[in-house]
Amino acid sequence: MSNRHGAGRAGHPLGLRPGRDEDAGAAAHGFEELREGTGGSQMKIFVAGGTGAIGRPLMAELLAKGHALVALTRSPGKAQALVKQGIEPAIADVFDTDAVKAVVRRAQPEVVIEQLTALPRTYTRQSMSAAAAFNNRIRLEGGANMLATAQAADVRRHLRQSIAFWAAPGPGLADEETPLAFDASPALAADARVVTELEHHLLGNPKKEGSPIHGEAPQNQVIPMTMRAYRP
Repeated sequence: MSNRHGAGRAGHPLGLRPGRDEDAGAAAHGFEELREGTGGSQMKIFVAGGTGAIGRPLMAELLAKGHALVALTRSPGKAQALVKQGIEPAIADVFDTDAVKAVVRRAQPEVVIEQLTALPRTYTRQSMSAAAAFNNRIRLEGGANMLATAQAADVRRHLRQSIAFWAAPGPGLADEETPLAFDASPALAADARVVTELEHHLLGNPKKEGSPIHGEAPQNQVIPMTMRAYRP
């Protein structure tokens, strides 16, 4: 099952770029949809990418809802900051498969949320081009490590960040049938292919039923942000 709600197109040739707080709100809203299926109880959640621009407000929302959080970081300095927020740090390099497996196994989370990116602080053509290679690596290779680790640890839910604003240009709002912008400029088309690969990794898992977590808020307010999840 799949659904890519919320790819707004007006005002941008490839759709609206949401603010990061909106992204975090969409992620938290999507997680709450899954939580309702468990009776609304508080859960232990492992967040990869929790110290980033989207991860920080996301974790703040989840903490406010009473969930116990473990956040992946490779920086001892960031680990201390996490402790001060009431978040358990898990120190590991996301590219070190054995280290990631060890911290997830030790944490024993019910849910893994993956928000891995390596984006620059300011979005310019130059800064985005410079960051592209490592950003793709951390999303593809690091994300694959997190997904494999969650599967090996028999984690019940795995959510990951996707992108809804690479839909092909057109009038109105995009829906699930709208193709991605594979015919755009080389850089944008490459990003669209990365998004497709990320979703295929998650939704194509033969051991899990693919299920979308999208950014559609109450009263049909559409947030251009998509997440994906697997569930047993």
